[in-house]
Amino acid sequence: MFLSILIIAIAVIGSALISASEAAIISVNRYRVRHRAEGGDASSAAIVKITDEYNKFFGTILLIGNALNIVITAVGTALVIRLWGNSAGVVAIATLGATVVVVVAAELTPKSVAIVGAERWSHIVSRPVLTLMRFTGPMVWIFTLVPRVITHVLGGKEALTTPTITEGELRMLIDVGEAEGTVEESQGEMLENIFRFGESEVRDVMTPRNEIEWIEVGTSFKGFMEIYAANPHTRFPVFDEDHDDVVGILSVKDVLQSIADGNLEDKDPVTGLMRTTLFVPETKKQDELFQDMQETGHKISLVVDEFGGIAGLVTLTKIVEQAIGATGEEGLKPDDRFITLDANTFELDAALSIEDANDRLELEIPDGDYQTIAGFLLDRLQRLPKTGDRVRTGPVRFQVIRMDGNKIMRVRARRLYTTQEVTHVL
Repeated sequence: MFLSILIIAIAVIGSALISASEAAIISVNRYRVRHRAEGGDASSAAIVKITDEYNKFFGTILLIGNALNIVITAVGTALVIRLWGNSAGVVAIATLGATVVVVVAAELTPKSVAIVGAERWSHIVSRPVLTLMRFTGPMVWIFTLVPRVITHVLGGKEALTTPTITEGELRMLIDVGEAEGTVEESQGEMLENIFRFGESEVRDVMTPRNEIEWIEVGTSFKGFMEIYAANPHTRFPVFDEDHDDVVGILSVKDVLQSIADGNLEDKDPVTGLMRTTLFVPETKKQDELFQDMQETGHKISLVVDEFGGIAGLVTLTKIVEQAIGATGEEGLKPDDRFITLDANTFELDAALSIEDANDRLELEIPDGDYQTIAGFLLDRLQRLPKTGDRVRTGPVRFQVIRMDGNKIMRVRARRLYTTQEVTHVL
C-alpha cells in the first residue's frame, strides 16, 4: 500500500512538472528569450532550441505526461480495489477520483501557476526538458510517424511550423505599447504609417496634374527664373508638345551648378540640363516605388493613368513623409495645411487628405471617390462650389473660404457641440 501511494505521489509530481513545463515554454516571450540567448544566456539558448523543434517538444511532453497519467490512474484504481473490493461502484469511484487528481493536481493547477510566472519557470525547466527530448527522441519519432505521414499526404509540412508573429499581431503589440506607455504616441503613429506604406497606392499621395508646374522644351534661363520665382520647387517636369509628352525632369540644382560654371546666359535654354524621367502607374504601391527610386536615384516620378496620360507626380520626399510625417518643402510651412484658429475652429488646405483630416479632427469622413477635403466637398455639394458654401458631417461643419477659379483652395472647419451623425448640406 505504501509503495502504491509513493508511486502515485511521484507520478503526480512528475506529471505536474511536465504540465508546468509545457505551459511555461509555450507562454514565454520568445522574442525576449531569443534576444537573451544571443547575449549568451544558457537557459534562454535552451528555450530557443526547444521552440525551434516544436514537434519533438510536444511529442516528448505528450509521451511522458500521458505515461505518468496512466500510471496514476492504473495504480490508484488498483489500490482502491485492493482496499474496498472489485465492485462496479468501487471501480467507478476509483476512476473518477483518479481523473480528478490528474485534471486538478497534474494539469490545471501546475499550468495556471506556470503561466503566471512563465519567464521564471521556463528558465528553470528548459535544460531538463531539453535533456528529456534527447533521451525520448527515438521513441517520439516512432509515435509521431503516423501523424507526419498523414500531414504529408494532406499536403502539409512534416514538422510543425515554429510560431511567428503576424503583421496583425505586431500592430496589436504597438497599440498595447501605446496604451501602456512603453511606446510613445508619435512612435506608434510612425510605425503604423510604415505598415500602411505597403498598402497605399501612388495615386493616394501624388500631386495632381492640375497642380504641377511645367517647363516647356526650349525655355530660356530668364524664362525659367520667372517660373521659379513664382513657384519655388526643386524639380520641374519638362514637356514638348503637351503635358502628356514629358521628356525629362529639370533640377534647380543642375541649373545652379551650370550658373556657377558660367555656362548659362539669360537667353540660353535650360532644358538641355534635364534628366531622365521615371514613369510609374498610379496603382503602384508606395513601398515598391520607394525601392525603385532608391535603386535608380530618381527624386521625382511621373504618375501615368490607365489611358497613358500624366495623372500627377510624386516626389521621394512625399513618399518618405508618409512614414515619418511632414517635413516641409519648397518654402511651404507644414502648419499652412492645418491652422488652428481656436479650440474648435481650423483653417485647412483643401488638398489635405481625408486620412489626415480624420486623424487631426478626430472625424470619420466616409470613404468615397475622393481623396481630399476638396473632393469630399464636391461629392457632397454635387455642383461647382463657391465661397461661403457649407457642408456638415457629424459634429464638424466645413465652409469654403477661398476659391481659385473652379478650384477649392482653403476651407474652414468648425467642430460643433452637437454630435449628430447624419451628414447634410446646409
